[in-house]
Amino acid sequence: MLTEEDTTAVALTAAALAYLRRIGLRPASARVLVVGAARMPVLTPVLMGCGMHEVSMWNQTDQQWFPLHRAVRDADVVLDLLRSDELGRLAPDRPDGSILGVGLAHGPSVAAPGMLRALAEQPPGTMGVGIEQYCDCAQAVAVAVATRNRPWRPPRDPHISHAVADALRRSTGRRR
Repeated sequence: MLTEEDTTAVALTAAALAYLRRIGLRPASARVLVVGAARMPVLTPVLMGCGMHEVSMWNQTDQQWFPLHRAVRDADVVLDLLRSDELGRLAPDRPDGSILGVGLAHGPSVAAPGMLRALAEQPPGTMGVGIEQYCDCAQAVAVAVATRNRPWRPPRDPHISHAVADALRRSTGRRR
């Protein structure tokens, strides 16, 4: 089963990778903050699987002991799953493009077409999809987006879909 949470995690990870590439920072050197991490448990393993090992998870219950404005301060990339008004107020003090919201990534329109294409080509139940495959798909989207000469935008074109489908096939050892 492929869920909206899975495809959004792929798209957010791809957006973070594309942003890091744009600013010239390796994923292994990046500090990532996931705001509202409890809403999307699959995201942190995908980020870590793509080489972002310094991932902090912040939830509303942390506010009393660790206010959001302090958590955001040291992060290179902030992934906002809450669509937080406070992050909107903090955005002008952050590097342009460093706060990526769940609405920006449009997971279903970025990752799902290619993933579903690859899955549909195989007999039902024969292709396992998990964190490793999500990472491969996120990497494929980030590379495909990097070949464009413009900042991250939710790409809705066959180029991205084909890249994701090819990555999923390679990741699972399947051929067309």
